[in-house]
Amino acid sequence: MQSARSATKITEDSEHIQSTRSATVMTEASVQTKSTRSATEITETFEHMQSTSSATEMTEDSEHMQSTSFVTYITNASQHI
Repeated sequence: MQSARSATKITEDSEHIQSTRSATVMTEASVQTKSTRSATEITETFEHMQSTSSATEMTEDSEHMQSTSFVTYITNASQHI
């Protein structure tokens, strides 16, 4: 994600996640995202992330990301929710 504003949006949306560590990992991972569409999908999924099943959706959505390392970050983040 090239825009600092976009990274901030991810951080703000992540306030709904119970784990601060997960929110931090998501913020770090979002820096590596190059696709605006992918970043939007993450933001939309974040708004619904309240349960383990939602975390699973996040992992599934991450399969569509261009960066392999980004998928790893998402998977790791979902394990702490």
